[in-house]
Amino acid sequence: MVVADGLAVWRGWNGSSYRIYAYDLNAASPVVVDLSGASPGVDDFHTRGRVVVWVSGSSPSFTIHIYRFDDQTLTTIPVTAKDTDPYPKTDGRFVVWMAGPWPSFDIYAYDLQAAAPAPLPLTTGGWNAQPVVDDGIVAWYRDAGAGNYEIYFADAKQASPSALRVTNNAVADEHPQLDGGVIVWSASDGSDSEIYGYDTRASSPSIVALTNNTTSDGDWPSIPRISDGLVVWSGTVTGASGQEVFYCDLRAAAPQPVRLTNNALHDVRPRVAHGLISWNAGGATYAARR
Repeated sequence: MVVADGLAVWRGWNGSSYRIYAYDLNAASPVVVDLSGASPGVDDFHTRGRVVVWVSGSSPSFTIHIYRFDDQTLTTIPVTAKDTDPYPKTDGRFVVWMAGPWPSFDIYAYDLQAAAPAPLPLTTGGWNAQPVVDDGIVAWYRDAGAGNYEIYFADAKQASPSALRVTNNAVADEHPQLDGGVIVWSASDGSDSEIYGYDTRASSPSIVALTNNTTSDGDWPSIPRISDGLVVWSGTVTGASGQEVFYCDLRAAAPQPVRLTNNALHDVRPRVAHGLISWNAGGATYAARR
């Protein structure tokens, strides 16, 4: 389940098929709404700005569904994505996804506020994957060859968006996350994984290492997440049997990693929203407020 902007959205089994459901927490009389109906292969939902997106179908023929909750309109876009999922995401105005005939995938943006909305390619060829979007800034990673992935971004609000390269190295920079124009990701420093950040809106943007130690931070599936300048991740600690949860407040005067958990559990998959950090450990879900 994902809760954002007054909506609770989840994927559930109704006895015969998976469906996407929503519950409007702001409604005078909230009810569970079946958004997807009985479509085949319903999966990968995401919600922001009271817009819900998901996919149906299977490789190579998918349909991206866009439901605007406030005016109860549904838009469907057929896409071809061979041997992958389109992984749609939204920020409430833009919807982004990946599509193409394997091994070439491009990143697309769809502006719900445009006079005549249409898919806009942000890339032209190559292997581009798993875009994320916030306030029109779209980030993704691209295969530069030999298992070397690089981070890119583009501003979909521009009349002619161009893809800008963030990283240029010989390691795998992948799975970027984005909020407030700041991209975060995990990548090797040559000996272990570290957390990095890049503020796309800075006057002179540069890559900043948020961690610098001798243990691994932010390895999949506990990649760094960001919300309102607060970055969270799981990392290994020398002498500890499992991973621990850390955070870094980028809005602090001197941002530094802070260890949140200190136990014998395996603390993984942290999430953050509006100062509330949650994670999984020992088959249970925990939360703490910054």
